[in-house]
Amino acid sequence: EDLFTWINAGRTNHTGFEFLFKQKIFRLPMFPGSLYLNANYTWSHNKFVDFTDDEKVFDGNKLPGIPSHIAQANLKWEPLSHLIIDSQLQFVGQQFIDDANINVNDSYFLTNISTSYRLSISRISDIDIYGGINNLSDTHYSPMLTVNAVAFGNSEPRYYYPGMPRHFYIGIRLFM
Repeated sequence: EDLFTWINAGRTNHTGFEFLFKQKIFRLPMFPGSLYLNANYTWSHNKFVDFTDDEKVFDGNKLPGIPSHIAQANLKWEPLSHLIIDSQLQFVGQQFIDDANINVNDSYFLTNISTSYRLSISRISDIDIYGGINNLSDTHYSPMLTVNAVAFGNSEPRYYYPGMPRHFYIGIRLFM
């Protein structure tokens, strides 16, 4: 039988705030219709207070894998009663990817846009025809990281996993 004993490696401090804003900008029965905004922002300052690993002292370093800034906004416009145009904007700030705060994942900004149109095909069912573009500007980014990645053999450690390039989609949805 194996027996594992773990000791807490140190202490951390987590401070920050979150802000959420929802607003109906306008709502009219005719064109230009309705416009809604949903936005949020997170600021976080997370650091090691007391952390030593393999005789390396990381006191005061920022915790890896946590961006200091994240901002998102969603604009939903309904210019006509059955037409929706939706855009999502996302900013993720840079973040360290190792305890020593040497390797950094750059910040990135993404834009997605979609549209849908609802058709009534009977009194009990509707069809949505929709389509969109994700990563409109074809930004190169890494949304997933391996913190303190370890190399195997003669290869470099793999910290970054690439995000999706610009891509398009279309579809039909049946509501009953």
